Amino acid sequence: MYLKSKDVKNIELSDDRKKRVIEDIKEYFYKERGEEIGILAAELFYDFIIERIGAEIYNQGLIDAKKFLEEKADDIYGMMK
Repeated sequence: MYLKSKDVKNIELSDDRKKRVIEDIKEYFYKERGEEIGILAAELFYDFIIERIGAEIYNQGLIDAKKFLEEKADDIYGMMK
């Protein structure tokens, strides 16, 4: 099932994974931009990214997984010949 932009609220990470992502965002801003941002700013940036491109990333993951599985199925079918 592909997501549309309006469905991005369906993209949820576990609390632990979200905390790690938030820390990664804070670290990125510090290392790459020399800016120290707090948890709130990092969470707002995370929400912005999920809202703007989350569906695109999710859908590309589905496309990549489908391609991978099709290639493996072709490999299996080829061994059966």
